Amino acid sequence: MLSLTLSFLQVSVVSFLLLTFGLVYAIYFLDETLSEETSQANIVRQQSLLESRQGVAEVVLRPVRELSILNRDNFFRKVALLAFFSGLALSGDRGLLIYYLQDRLSFGNKDIATVFLIAGLLGIVVQGCLLNPLTHKIGEKNIVVLSFIFGAVHNVMYGLGKCHQF
Repeated sequence: MLSLTLSFLQVSVVSFLLLTFGLVYAIYFLDETLSEETSQANIVRQQSLLESRQGVAEVVLRPVRELSILNRDNFFRKVALLAFFSGLALSGDRGLLIYYLQDRLSFGNKDIATVFLIAGLLGIVVQGCLLNPLTHKIGEKNIVVLSFIFGAVHNVMYGLGKCHQF
């Protein structure tokens, strides 16, 4: 949305400032979600781990150990794989969409920014207004299934669509 009115350098500077502001805001103004007892216990545990030689390895390997929840049972393995491949396809879709719009439809940077603005606003509407009532109506599992079905149909449409030169 910023690139509709700003240059590339200005967009980069404004984006950096917004991210920095968000970080500062999160650090200084958002409340801690952990209880005081849990927070203190974690601080003491981290300090004792860092003081021992084995503690450094423990701190470094902790994220890997916590990811082991994904291998806990078949359901988590399937969800993790689906999320991975869905994210991979979505990332590819965005890149291909940019190339397609530029090459086949002669879209410029402002046009592509407008497309992503519209897609972002529609995403906000869907997630902000439609997702909660739909979740209550058909359930969380069916929402995930429905989203993967729409994603698959979306990608199949890319493959089946015919491209005409204008």
